[in-house]
Amino acid sequence: MRQAVLFLLYIAVVIRAIAFNFYDDPVPPLAYVLLAIFGLFFLTQPYLTRRFPRYTGFYLGIQFALVIAAQLIIPDIDFLLSLYFVLSFQAVFYFGRRVGFTVIAIALLIIFFPLMAGWEWQVEGWAVFLLDLAACFLVGNYAHLILTAARASQSNQQMSLELQQANIKLQDLAAQREELAVLQERGRMARELHDSVTQTIFSMNLAVQSARMLVEKDLAQVTIQLDRLQELARSAVGEIQVLLSQLRPQPTAAPGLGETLQDLVRQRQLQDGLQVDLQVTGDRQLSEVTHQGLYRIVQEALNNVAKHAGTNQAFVRLNLETRPAWLEIVDHGCGFSLPEASAEPSHLGLAGMSGRANELGWKLQIESHPGQGTRIYLEEMI
Repeated sequence: MRQAVLFLLYIAVVIRAIAFNFYDDPVPPLAYVLLAIFGLFFLTQPYLTRRFPRYTGFYLGIQFALVIAAQLIIPDIDFLLSLYFVLSFQAVFYFGRRVGFTVIAIALLIIFFPLMAGWEWQVEGWAVFLLDLAACFLVGNYAHLILTAARASQSNQQMSLELQQANIKLQDLAAQREELAVLQERGRMARELHDSVTQTIFSMNLAVQSARMLVEKDLAQVTIQLDRLQELARSAVGEIQVLLSQLRPQPTAAPGLGETLQDLVRQRQLQDGLQVDLQVTGDRQLSEVTHQGLYRIVQEALNNVAKHAGTNQAFVRLNLETRPAWLEIVDHGCGFSLPEASAEPSHLGLAGMSGRANELGWKLQIESHPGQGTRIYLEEMI
């Protein structure tokens, strides 16, 4: 669009030069030749500039020289100054305001004295020169505004592209976080099943084995084992319902951790005769995640006592009165070698307790030696 406007301005100068012959002294043929060369360079400039980026400087130098030469040939013709508007626009647009205005000022200064001499230093000559000078700088400023707008548009496009790329990265990151959340939830559910339903089913299997051994010896004991098996089945159903309720949480008033641990202690005593000495200090309300995590750690620790410690007694201490809060599970059973147990891939219980503690932001310590029992200690990190 701007190229078309500048070309129309050039055509207007040519037409004015032709019309000038009908009213005043004829324009010298050399001036027409210079105008024709000016037009040829003007029309070929966009194509040559694309192929040769440095051509623009050469082009402007030739064009200014042609206009100055034409003006020197006929200094008393003012319409040739209109060609400076074309060159002023191109000089500022291609080289910036500082260089462009400097070139414009030098070119006008070169033709100042010949022009004023042609007008015999009359007031009309001053008016024409100053008017054209102002118009040249006005056109140059317009070119600068267009250039600034083009650069701003290019910058906005670059920023838009960068924002799109950042958005794609954020979407990828969100997808990765979602996948990680799914994996973490799967791990949590695996621990929940191991800490609850799996342990109950293990006890059910022991009850069935005991019933089979007693079926031909003591039917009364078989009845007791079957009753215990029925109770364990109810407990497994309850554990599954708890897991399902966690998938669809309901806004209900939950009991404190001390109360749920008391229920766990009663359940263990009925389930396998494990005697647990529970002491709770303080009643600070914990978050649901912390509450559930600590409960599962105690549950897993008591399962390990019942299965591996060789004792039917354990001690649980919970302190919620002071900060940091702490939790301790102790038994005086056979103990184990912690390095060897940690190296066993089958020890999902120990890994599960450690993973839960990390998720809760609690520090976990496990102390155990063969023949010296086991101590599990958790402390809130604040």
